[in-house]
Amino acid sequence: MNLTDWANITSAIVAVATVFTSVLAFVVRHWIKDQLKELRPNGGGSTYDIIRKAAFDAQRAANAAEQAAVYSVEASEQIGEIIGRVSALEQAVIAIAIRKPAVRKIPSNN
Repeated sequence: MNLTDWANITSAIVAVATVFTSVLAFVVRHWIKDQLKELRPNGGGSTYDIIRKAAFDAQRAANAAEQAAVYSVEASEQIGEIIGRVSALEQAVIAIAIRKPAVRKIPSNN
């Protein structure tokens, strides 16, 4: 075998290796792209995303209703306490008014 035969064989091997490497790179690149597509959000348009958002909104509404109920109970307790204080104050005022003698005007002898 002479030098040109070796050059032809070498160039054929390099060409086959280049094609093999290119095909392998193409396959790996598209496989990675498909795998990464699963990790990216799709903008919330899928049924799963819609259901997940609805569940999240329902949970927020339940939490808000629970807080409103707690605030309602607290407000009712405060209103009851205020009514009790006003009632006690009213009774104290009535007791003072009953003990206080009425002021009479003394007629003048003119």
